[in-house]
Amino acid sequence: MVNKKILISFLIILIAGFGLILYNKAQNKEIETASATLVIDAVNILSPFDGKISKITAHTGDNIKIGDIIAEISEHSNSKKCSRSNTVLNGKKQADKEYTDAAISYKDGVISKEEYDKELAEYKTTKKIYEACDSKDMKYIHAPQDGIVDIKLSEGNEVSKDAVVAVLKEHKEYVRAYISPKYKKRVKPGRKATISIVKYPEKTYSGEVTDIGSININGLPINISINETISDLNLSDGDYVIVKLLKK
Repeated sequence: MVNKKILISFLIILIAGFGLILYNKAQNKEIETASATLVIDAVNILSPFDGKISKITAHTGDNIKIGDIIAEISEHSNSKKCSRSNTVLNGKKQADKEYTDAAISYKDGVISKEEYDKELAEYKTTKKIYEACDSKDMKYIHAPQDGIVDIKLSEGNEVSKDAVVAVLKEHKEYVRAYISPKYKKRVKPGRKATISIVKYPEKTYSGEVTDIGSININGLPINISINETISDLNLSDGDYVIVKLLKK
C-alpha cells in the first residue's frame, strides 16, 4: 500500500515536471508580431518662400537646441521682371554706361534735351528694376524645438515655398508593434528582438522591448528600441517593419 502511494506521488511529480518543462518551452518560443511600424517623432522645417539656400549652419545628426540657426535662405524679389528684362540681364554696368554716354552726348550737343530726357527716364526705370532684382531678403531658419537634425538640402539649392529644408527628430526612432494578448505574461521589458525594415530587407537590426501598453482593438501594444543607427536611411514615420521577439 505504501509503495502504491509513493508510486502515485512519483507519477504526479513526474507529470508536473514534464508539464513545467513544456510550459517553460512554450514560454521561451520566438514571437512574431502581427503588425509593426516605425515611429519617428519629427517636425518638418520648411522654406518660408521661394529662394536659394545660401548657407547651411547645421549638419545631419547634430543635437540642436530650440532657436539654433539651421540655414540661411535668400529671396530674390521681383523675379518675374528680372527674368523678362533684357536690359537687366545685361547688368548694371551696361545700364550705367548707356546713361553716361547719353549724358556726355547731351553735354556736347550731340543729342537734344528731349532725347536725353528719354534716355534718363529709361535709365531710371532700368535701374529701379535692376536694384529690385539685385536686392535679397535674407532669412534665417531656426529650430522650432530641441532635437536631432536631418538636413535634406545643400547650399546653393533653389527651393520653393514650403519645401522641406530639414527634419528635426525629437529622439531616436523606435518600433511600435502589436502582439496577441495571449502573450501578455510572456513579454517583459528588456526582451530582445530582431527588426527588419521592409524598405531595406537586406539588413536586420537588433532591439529590445522598452514599454508595454494596454490591450486595445489592435492587440497588445509594445514599443521596441533599435540598437543601431538608422538615421542614414530614407525612412518615414509609419514605414512597415517585421519584428520577431527572441527566445529568453
